[in-house]
Amino acid sequence: MIYLRIISFLFLIISVVVFPLPVALAVFILSVSFFQGFWEGALAGVLIDALYAPVSFYGLSFGFFTLCFVAVILIEEKAKSLIRNKGVLSRLIIAVCCGALFYLFFLLLS
Repeated sequence: MIYLRIISFLFLIISVVVFPLPVALAVFILSVSFFQGFWEGALAGVLIDALYAPVSFYGLSFGFFTLCFVAVILIEEKAKSLIRNKGVLSRLIIAVCCGALFYLFFLLLS
């Protein structure tokens, strides 16, 4: 399982550099929903900030995607723990909720 996590992280980094931003975000959302505590995604947020960050976002010139990625990871981990305790929903529902949350973060950007 650790090899799958490393391959997923490498694919995430490659998708950030090579593919358009929505593809990288989709890979991030799938990785966070599949792996427990995927904090490597915060590093991808730093890389996205370095490549795609706006000049200024409410006075902050760097760190929007990093903060969003960390917030998504924290919210997703809380949702996973609640779901694991209750056993109600599947990983697909978690991924859809994570995608909706990221869409709301993008609404802040525009």
